Amino acid sequence: MEVTPELKLVVFRIQKTFFGVDVSQVVEVTQPDNITVIPKAPPTVAGVTDFRGQIIPVINLAARLNLESGLKENWYVIVTNALGSPIGVQVDYVESVLSVPKDSVNPSSSIAGINLQEVDFLKGIVPSDLGLILLIDFEKLLSKEEIVDLSKMAGKITSTKGATKTSAMDMGESEELAVDLSKLTRDELVKFAKELGIPVKQNMKKDDLVKAIEKAMGA
Repeated sequence: MEVTPELKLVVFRIQKTFFGVDVSQVVEVTQPDNITVIPKAPPTVAGVTDFRGQIIPVINLAARLNLESGLKENWYVIVTNALGSPIGVQVDYVESVLSVPKDSVNPSSSIAGINLQEVDFLKGIVPSDLGLILLIDFEKLLSKEEIVDLSKMAGKITSTKGATKTSAMDMGESEELAVDLSKLTRDELVKFAKELGIPVKQNMKKDDLVKAIEKAMGA
């Protein structure tokens, strides 16, 4: 008896729309305590977060798909290495791991007049008990230019907890910080400092926090 090849998908939601990504492209599913917003970052960049002692950029998938997120908090982050280095993908909710027959993927479906073949990172549509699932390829989620920009951002904001520091000079750029620390609130600076492993005293002033962060980042 011939066995039908299957795909294993991590299924997640943005509002009421189901998406799936091959489990081979998923390192871990996590719910970080916070995502630090980066001033002047593109709308598709939710910010950065600490993942196993490494500061990684997080993509807002809803913004990438021109959708509105259904949640304001308690979202999930899917960490992937599909783009060459760890990157988080922010989604509303992760449902489960689901096995579907490979031949159930329809690569030529059209939704709302949009041909999925014209969207690089959408591989097709899969029917399931949950409903229709849009199959996403994380490898094609960002352009090469966007990946380079994210790598620079993460390189300038790397955790000192076991991670290698990368200064802007190491990357052939000026030593100007990627983040304008003076525009962050004290609470944001405190979170930022803690992510970098900097001891924060209760009476620490904003200017002192900025200096400590700049020193930790090699600026």
